[in-house]
Amino acid sequence: MIVHPIKPELDGKDLTDTKDPKGKAIFVEMASVAKKNGAGFVDYMWPKPGQEKPVPKISYVKLVPEWNWVVGSGVYVDDVRKEVGAVFGTLLICVPIITLLTLLFLLAVARSISKPVGELMVAANELAAGNIDFAIKHRSADEIGSLAESFRGVQQAVQGVVLETGQLVQFAKDGDLDQRGDSSRFSGIYAGLVDETNSLMDSIATPLNEAMAAMERLALNDTSQDIQTNYPGVWRGIQNSVNGVTDRLRHVVQLVVEVSNGDLSELEEMRSVGKRSANDEMAPGFVRMMDAIKNLIDDVNSLVISAQGGQLAMRADASRHAGEFGTIVQGINSTLDAVINPMNEAAEVLTRVANRDLTARMQGSYQGDLAKIKNSLNLAVDNLDEGLQQVAVGAEQVASASGQISSGSQALAQGASEQASSLEEVSSSLQEMASMTRQNAGNAREAQSMAEGARGTADKGVDSMMRLSEAIE
Repeated sequence: MIVHPIKPELDGKDLTDTKDPKGKAIFVEMASVAKKNGAGFVDYMWPKPGQEKPVPKISYVKLVPEWNWVVGSGVYVDDVRKEVGAVFGTLLICVPIITLLTLLFLLAVARSISKPVGELMVAANELAAGNIDFAIKHRSADEIGSLAESFRGVQQAVQGVVLETGQLVQFAKDGDLDQRGDSSRFSGIYAGLVDETNSLMDSIATPLNEAMAAMERLALNDTSQDIQTNYPGVWRGIQNSVNGVTDRLRHVVQLVVEVSNGDLSELEEMRSVGKRSANDEMAPGFVRMMDAIKNLIDDVNSLVISAQGGQLAMRADASRHAGEFGTIVQGINSTLDAVINPMNEAAEVLTRVANRDLTARMQGSYQGDLAKIKNSLNLAVDNLDEGLQQVAVGAEQVASASGQISSGSQALAQGASEQASSLEEVSSSLQEMASMTRQNAGNAREAQSMAEGARGTADKGVDSMMRLSEAIE
């Protein structure tokens, strides 16, 4: 029963088993007649309004196929009989008049039923077509009027549900999924319809809110939590997609940490994976980054091995590296040049010194420790040159002293020969000899002292040469 004009307590109930005192399933019979013939009359027992005892009644029912509804209205037989009895005497007197009055009465009754029922049928068809904006004009105090009022109630209830659900749909379109309909404004199946709509909104909002929370965590680089709730259907797909993104970003973070710690062990695996999609730039980007770091490490290791093997001229090819990686390699090459160029110049100076060229000096402009090396080496060569010059001077002094000793000896021999020529000069000659002897002794001592000085200078020069030779070696 959708609506009953007299007994609203029957609205929304299943009346399949409702029978009159004669055992007739009233509403099943009405549905059967309407479905079989489209329309028809059904007689049965039904109590009058305000009474409990069922009395005979005849109703006219008609099928509304668009909604699969049966609309009906009826009259009580005893009411008809009373009306007929009241005029029965008159009918006996004047059959034509009675017949005419009867026909007019039946016509009026039929019209009083068929016109409003027709209007209600139009309303039912409008509702079946989804049109709720229409007016039911019929108003009366009888059952037809009650039925019309019930139709207006149905119309208003449907309009309210449509308005309530329409507002929810608009909220959803606006992205406001927290709004819900007020089912307390409705009753019966209409309240249930609003509640079901609210449940639908819950089933949409809950997984979307959890997915949104997960995406907000990912935006803050927080990959510690997956969506734990198990959702059905398409929501399971969204859950798996968000969790898949979280897992992928978690692996990316792990890979970044490994690379920052110098671990390139996943390079070959990343290279074998390649692109995960036609628009994937992340995986190839990581492969290029890890390749660039590995190439940089390989070139640095090659330079270290070459330096350890004495191949100081080896340099890395900076053109193999892009961007700042090329700048790093070029910087390493420049650093090696800055260190090795002064070393090469120092080696060249020592080679010239080893070949007795004491004019060799380091001429390059260096800074810091390299300047100290240059200054120390040049100072060492200067000291060596000065030492050897002192040895040469000492040798000249020894030669000069030796000449003086030889001259004194010749003078002594000459004095001895002159002694034989004159005895008178013996005394003076002896005195002169004694004086020359004392002078020769002093000269000898001076020569000895100079020889010892020359020897010390020579020893210092030899020691300096030995240290320089050791430094060269």
